[in-house]
Amino acid sequence: MELAKQSNFRQPFSQVYFAEEKSIQRFFDSESTNELFRQDIFTFEDYEKRFNEILKQGHSWVNLNFAGMLDDNLLVMAEFSGSENNAEFTVVNLSLPEKRVIENHWNVSSFIGII
Repeated sequence: MELAKQSNFRQPFSQVYFAEEKSIQRFFDSESTNELFRQDIFTFEDYEKRFNEILKQGHSWVNLNFAGMLDDNLLVMAEFSGSENNAEFTVVNLSLPEKRVIENHWNVSSFIGII
């Protein structure tokens, strides 16, 4: 969370939710909002087992992106390489949301719609 604080993230949140980057339906025209199905969003407790599976699959890296706030909840997107490569260990990176989300006071709901 120190990384988030350095980027002016000062909003309290009641829950942390996780989703995988590959679950987002992206629309590349400027008129459309990207979509994420509610069933693809997990609580920390529910995502823990899946995250451990990802680590055991041999990916060389996993990126946890603080995507932004949905209502009063923090959304973290997990991104990892599409192929397993039998890496001896997995590097876990942390990243901030897109600049437009930060400029929108960390509110991601204008850019990702939950369906």
